[in-house]
Amino acid sequence: METIKLANNVFKEIVFKGTPFSLALKNEWKYKNIESKDRSLITAIVGCSLRHYYLFQNGLKKYCDNPSEELISLTFIGLSNSMFLKRLDDKSVEKYVQKLLTQEDFEIYKQITRNTTETNQLLPEDINVNSLEYLSFRYNTPLWLIKMWNKHYGLNVVYKLLKNNNSPLRTFVKSLSKEEIINENFAKKDENFYEYVGQTNLKTNPLYESKKLFGYSIAMNEMNKNVDCDAVRGIAIYQAYPNNILLDVVSKTSKYIKLDLVSPTFQVLYEAKRNVAKYGFENVAIYEASASSMITCVSKKVHTLYVMPNNSRFALLRSTPDYFLRIDQNKLDEYLNEEKTSLYEASNFVEDGGNLIYCINTVSQKEGHLMVETFLNEHPEFSLAEEKQKFGFGDGDACLYYAVLVKGVNRD
Repeated sequence: METIKLANNVFKEIVFKGTPFSLALKNEWKYKNIESKDRSLITAIVGCSLRHYYLFQNGLKKYCDNPSEELISLTFIGLSNSMFLKRLDDKSVEKYVQKLLTQEDFEIYKQITRNTTETNQLLPEDINVNSLEYLSFRYNTPLWLIKMWNKHYGLNVVYKLLKNNNSPLRTFVKSLSKEEIINENFAKKDENFYEYVGQTNLKTNPLYESKKLFGYSIAMNEMNKNVDCDAVRGIAIYQAYPNNILLDVVSKTSKYIKLDLVSPTFQVLYEAKRNVAKYGFENVAIYEASASSMITCVSKKVHTLYVMPNNSRFALLRSTPDYFLRIDQNKLDEYLNEEKTSLYEASNFVEDGGNLIYCINTVSQKEGHLMVETFLNEHPEFSLAEEKQKFGFGDGDACLYYAVLVKGVNRD
């Protein structure tokens, strides 16, 4: 039952110490010789426990008012296996769990895992199945967030969005060159844009290893497809969250393009520097700075400026099973202030006739449409050329909001 032991370690690291999901797994693998199939099972167990967190939490409350961390972790793991995954023998799991719990906690564990066979047994007894609260339990999403989405977009969109967040992401890639890729593992979706349909990890595919492809999203590709990137008149990127916009801009222009990339985020800076070295981008300058300090990095106005500030990043609810634990409603105003500062500061570096592209990987009227609307009201020199809120419905993609603003074009 080494699997249960390791899954227990990972779950507690994530839930009680705040370690991100992927890092908690890496830390557990680091000094242990764990086979691939066991890693896969541990990942599945922990992922399932997190994706049913609210449901399991409510169910456990029916048996215990103040459960210990060990009881919470092992109960969630036990329920994940017995109710959903069914990969391990329940009796064997129970026998192993008994060694890790006090007798009192073990009695509670037995009661809930033996008596629970259907998810409705874990729900509040008086819950209305047509309520937003029910949706919060069913789709493991904070109730305040569901209420916000319902207010902004309506119940129909909320249903689709929640359902979409519970379906797996598909893998899309883009080619750095104009050369068409003819390979059974890649299905063409658009010019230089493909879905990876291979059975093995993309990173082990020879085309990916040979630096011909990079991971990308449908929404980002759509956003940048029709943007006029005039390399001669200058391009700059302000990027506070990880994505491959740098590689996409290069694919539209040239690997020898002169470009400034500014970021306040370590991960973005690390990946940008790695890509510059990996692909040999000789003229990409990378600066560590906040949006308010862009003036120290970008020496003149440019034709195209991408502004990608830190935001609520609700897109991660679909791809990251523990992200719901890290969403803080109290930080929304902080994000709004950061987004406003980034957009307003970046606008100072766009030349007449140039483009300002505002892009955030979230679903939020305040951070998206209303932010841009306010900006345009206060900056009449800019006009809205295109605006979209992508929810990712039905295409296996993550959500994204973007707006393409043009400077010096008459709105009429």
